[in-house]
Amino acid sequence: MLRAVSVLQARGRARKAARHRPAASVILAAAGVHLGLGVALRRELPMPGDRAVAALMSRLRTDRGVETVKELTQLTGTLPYVGLLVGVSAGYAVLRGRPDQAVVLVAGLLSLVAAVPRAKAAWDRPRPEDMLAEAPEMSYPSAHSAYATAWTACALVTGRRELVATGSAVTAAVGLSRLYLRVHFLSDVLGGFALGAAAFGALSRRA
Repeated sequence: MLRAVSVLQARGRARKAARHRPAASVILAAAGVHLGLGVALRRELPMPGDRAVAALMSRLRTDRGVETVKELTQLTGTLPYVGLLVGVSAGYAVLRGRPDQAVVLVAGLLSLVAAVPRAKAAWDRPRPEDMLAEAPEMSYPSAHSAYATAWTACALVTGRRELVATGSAVTAAVGLSRLYLRVHFLSDVLGGFALGAAAFGALSRRA
Protein backbone atom coordinates (compact mmCIF):
# COMPACT_ATOMS: atom_id res chain seq x y z
CA MET A 1 0.00 0.00 0.00
CA LEU A 2 2.75 2.41 0.99
CA ARG A 3 4.67 1.54 -2.15
CA ALA A 4 1.62 2.35 -4.30
CA VAL A 5 1.21 5.70 -2.56
CA SER A 6 4.88 6.50 -3.10
CA VAL A 7 4.59 5.65 -6.80
CA LEU A 8 1.56 7.92 -7.17
CA GLN A 9 3.34 10.75 -5.36
CA ALA A 10 6.38 10.33 -7.58
CA ARG A 11 4.22 10.43 -10.69
CA GLY A 12 2.48 13.55 -9.42
CA ARG A 13 5.80 15.30 -8.84
CA ALA A 14 6.97 14.27 -12.31
CA ARG A 15 3.81 15.64 -13.94
CA LYS A 16 4.16 18.91 -12.01
CA ALA A 17 7.78 19.26 -13.10
CA ALA A 18 6.81 18.55 -16.72
CA ARG A 19 4.20 21.30 -16.62
CA HIS A 20 6.77 23.84 -15.47
CA ARG A 21 9.58 22.87 -17.86
CA PRO A 22 8.21 24.76 -20.91
CA ALA A 23 7.80 27.93 -18.85
CA ALA A 24 11.36 27.76 -17.52
CA SER A 25 12.68 27.17 -21.03
CA VAL A 26 10.79 30.16 -22.43
CA ILE A 27 11.91 32.45 -19.62
CA LEU A 28 15.58 31.42 -19.85
CA ALA A 29 15.65 31.61 -23.65
CA ALA A 30 14.00 35.04 -23.72
CA ALA A 31 16.28 36.41 -21.01
CA GLY A 32 19.25 35.02 -22.92
CA VAL A 33 18.20 36.78 -26.12
CA HIS A 34 17.76 40.08 -24.30
CA LEU A 35 21.13 39.83 -22.58
CA GLY A 36 22.85 38.59 -25.73
CA LEU A 37 21.64 41.53 -27.78
CA GLY A 38 22.59 43.93 -25.01
CA VAL A 39 26.11 42.56 -24.77
CA ALA A 40 26.50 42.69 -28.55
CA LEU A 41 25.41 46.32 -28.55
CA ARG A 42 27.73 47.17 -25.67
CA ARG A 43 30.63 45.67 -27.60
CA GLU A 44 29.52 47.61 -30.70
CA LEU A 45 29.21 44.47 -32.81
CA PRO A 46 27.66 45.05 -36.26
CA MET A 47 23.88 44.83 -36.49
CA PRO A 48 23.15 44.56 -40.23
CA GLY A 49 19.45 43.93 -39.57
CA ASP A 50 19.16 47.39 -38.02
CA ARG A 51 20.35 49.11 -41.18
CA ALA A 52 18.38 46.91 -43.55
CA VAL A 53 15.07 47.38 -41.73
CA ALA A 54 15.64 51.13 -41.34
CA ALA A 55 16.19 51.41 -45.10
CA LEU A 56 13.03 49.40 -45.79
CA MET A 57 10.93 51.57 -43.48
CA SER A 58 12.24 54.70 -45.18
CA ARG A 59 10.90 53.43 -48.51
CA LEU A 60 7.49 52.59 -47.01
CA ARG A 61 7.05 55.76 -44.95
CA THR A 62 4.45 58.44 -45.84
CA ASP A 63 3.29 61.55 -43.99
CA ARG A 64 -0.21 60.17 -43.48
CA GLY A 65 1.22 56.84 -42.41
CA VAL A 66 3.36 58.50 -39.76
CA GLU A 67 0.39 60.30 -38.19
CA THR A 68 -1.73 57.14 -38.22
CA VAL A 69 1.00 55.01 -36.71
CA LYS A 70 1.60 57.58 -33.97
CA GLU A 71 -2.00 57.18 -32.82
CA LEU A 72 -1.99 53.39 -33.05
CA THR A 73 1.27 52.95 -31.16
CA GLN A 74 -0.04 55.07 -28.29
CA LEU A 75 -3.22 53.01 -28.02
CA THR A 76 -1.57 49.60 -28.15
CA GLY A 77 1.89 49.99 -26.66
CA THR A 78 1.72 52.49 -23.80
CA LEU A 79 1.47 51.55 -20.16
CA PRO A 80 -1.99 52.99 -19.28
CA TYR A 81 -3.78 51.04 -22.02
CA VAL A 82 -1.70 47.91 -21.52
CA GLY A 83 -2.34 48.12 -17.77
CA LEU A 84 -6.09 48.25 -18.40
CA LEU A 85 -5.82 45.25 -20.73
CA VAL A 86 -3.90 43.24 -18.13
CA GLY A 87 -6.37 44.18 -15.38
CA VAL A 88 -9.36 43.04 -17.40
CA SER A 89 -7.60 39.84 -18.50
CA ALA A 90 -6.53 39.05 -14.95
CA GLY A 91 -10.13 39.40 -13.82
CA TYR A 92 -11.21 37.08 -16.61
CA ALA A 93 -8.62 34.52 -15.53
CA VAL A 94 -9.93 34.60 -11.96
CA LEU A 95 -13.50 34.09 -13.17
CA ARG A 96 -12.31 31.06 -15.17
CA GLY A 97 -10.84 29.57 -12.02
CA ARG A 98 -7.22 30.32 -13.01
CA PRO A 99 -5.93 32.76 -10.39
CA ASP A 100 -2.40 31.54 -11.18
CA GLN A 101 -2.69 33.08 -14.64
CA ALA A 102 -3.96 36.33 -13.15
CA VAL A 103 -0.93 36.44 -10.88
CA VAL A 104 1.43 35.85 -13.83
CA LEU A 105 -0.19 38.65 -15.84
CA VAL A 106 -0.05 41.23 -13.05
CA ALA A 107 3.39 40.19 -11.83
CA GLY A 108 4.69 40.14 -15.40
CA LEU A 109 3.56 43.67 -16.11
CA LEU A 110 4.90 44.97 -12.79
CA SER A 111 8.24 43.33 -13.49
CA LEU A 112 8.37 45.05 -16.88
CA VAL A 113 7.55 48.41 -15.32
CA ALA A 114 10.51 47.90 -13.01
CA ALA A 115 12.88 46.29 -15.50
CA VAL A 116 12.48 48.44 -18.63
CA PRO A 117 13.87 51.75 -17.28
CA ARG A 118 16.68 49.92 -15.50
CA ALA A 119 17.59 48.05 -18.68
CA LYS A 120 17.60 51.29 -20.68
CA ALA A 121 19.90 52.92 -18.15
CA ALA A 122 22.17 49.87 -18.00
CA TRP A 123 22.63 49.41 -21.76
CA ASP A 124 22.62 53.17 -22.42
CA ARG A 125 22.10 53.01 -26.18
CA PRO A 126 21.40 56.31 -27.99
CA ARG A 127 18.26 56.70 -30.10
CA PRO A 128 18.30 56.76 -33.90
CA GLU A 129 18.80 60.17 -35.49
CA ASP A 130 15.90 62.17 -36.95
CA MET A 131 13.15 60.54 -34.90
CA LEU A 132 9.57 61.14 -36.04
CA ALA A 133 8.00 60.95 -32.57
CA GLU A 134 8.96 62.01 -29.07
CA ALA A 135 11.01 59.43 -27.17
CA PRO A 136 13.03 60.88 -24.30
CA GLU A 137 14.69 57.77 -22.85
CA MET A 138 17.49 55.61 -24.18
CA SER A 139 16.87 53.21 -27.05
CA TYR A 140 17.52 49.62 -25.87
CA PRO A 141 15.20 47.89 -25.18
CA SER A 142 12.01 49.27 -26.72
CA ALA A 143 9.54 49.89 -23.89
CA HIS A 144 6.54 49.89 -26.24
CA SER A 145 7.60 46.52 -27.63
CA ALA A 146 8.12 45.06 -24.16
CA TYR A 147 4.73 46.26 -22.92
CA ALA A 148 3.03 45.12 -26.14
CA THR A 149 3.88 41.50 -25.37
CA ALA A 150 1.01 41.78 -22.87
CA TRP A 151 -1.39 41.52 -25.83
CA THR A 152 -0.07 38.05 -26.59
CA ALA A 153 0.04 37.10 -22.91
CA CYS A 154 -3.56 38.18 -22.31
CA ALA A 155 -4.70 36.30 -25.41
CA LEU A 156 -3.00 33.13 -24.12
CA VAL A 157 -5.18 33.34 -21.00
CA THR A 158 -8.31 32.90 -23.11
CA GLY A 159 -7.02 29.67 -24.62
CA ARG A 160 -8.51 30.62 -28.00
CA ARG A 161 -6.21 30.27 -30.99
CA GLU A 162 -7.81 33.07 -32.99
CA LEU A 163 -7.31 35.50 -30.11
CA VAL A 164 -3.74 34.35 -29.62
CA ALA A 165 -3.11 35.03 -33.31
CA THR A 166 -4.72 38.46 -33.00
CA GLY A 167 -2.78 39.32 -29.84
CA SER A 168 0.47 38.25 -31.47
CA ALA A 169 -0.32 40.39 -34.50
CA VAL A 170 -0.91 43.43 -32.29
CA THR A 171 2.38 42.80 -30.49
CA ALA A 172 4.23 42.60 -33.80
CA ALA A 173 2.46 45.70 -35.11
CA VAL A 174 3.61 47.75 -32.12
CA GLY A 175 7.19 46.70 -32.76
CA LEU A 176 6.90 47.62 -36.42
CA SER A 177 5.38 50.98 -35.48
CA ARG A 178 8.50 51.89 -33.48
CA LEU A 179 10.63 51.12 -36.52
CA TYR A 180 8.29 53.04 -38.82
CA LEU A 181 8.54 56.11 -36.59
CA ARG A 182 12.32 55.79 -36.52
CA VAL A 183 12.45 55.87 -32.71
CA HIS A 184 14.06 52.44 -32.41
CA PHE A 185 16.39 50.05 -34.17
CA LEU A 186 15.30 46.49 -34.96
CA SER A 187 17.55 45.15 -32.19
CA ASP A 188 15.76 47.44 -29.70
CA VAL A 189 12.40 45.98 -30.67
CA LEU A 190 13.67 42.41 -30.48
CA GLY A 191 15.20 43.12 -27.09
CA GLY A 192 11.87 44.51 -25.89
CA PHE A 193 10.00 41.46 -27.14
CA ALA A 194 12.50 39.20 -25.39
CA LEU A 195 12.15 41.07 -22.11
CA GLY A 196 8.37 40.81 -22.33
CA ALA A 197 8.53 37.10 -23.13
CA ALA A 198 10.69 36.55 -20.06
CA ALA A 199 8.22 38.49 -17.90
CA PHE A 200 5.14 36.61 -19.10
CA GLY A 201 6.85 33.31 -19.89
CA ALA A 202 5.17 31.44 -17.03
CA LEU A 203 1.96 31.45 -19.07
CA SER A 204 3.53 28.80 -21.30
CA ARG A 205 3.24 26.33 -18.44
CA ARG A 206 1.06 23.38 -19.33
CA ALA A 207 -2.39 23.39 -17.74
